[in-house]
Amino acid sequence: MDYYVPHYVPSPKEPAVDLEFWDPEGRKEAAAAGQELVNALDELGIALDDIEIREPCSHCRRQDYLLSLGTIDLATAREWAELLRKLAPFGDENAQGAGTR
Repeated sequence: MDYYVPHYVPSPKEPAVDLEFWDPEGRKEAAAAGQELVNALDELGIALDDIEIREPCSHCRRQDYLLSLGTIDLATAREWAELLRKLAPFGDENAQGAGTR
């Protein structure tokens, strides 16, 4: 007695992951913005070592990519704050009380 065993043919389906999964348009825009920021800050002598792109949140309201500027130590924060105050349009004259507005 012969038994018929059908040949298994998988059904064609769309790929679960396409190229946009790996390099979506929003990520390219975030990378370009990050590049501009890093280059501008580099010209001021500020180096962001831990900058990264964060993907949109799948379970919250945030739908855009974000740039995370990383973690800096307190001495670096003070150094950058001093540098940025010197570059502000009105210099140090408005530095006093700036946080009280």
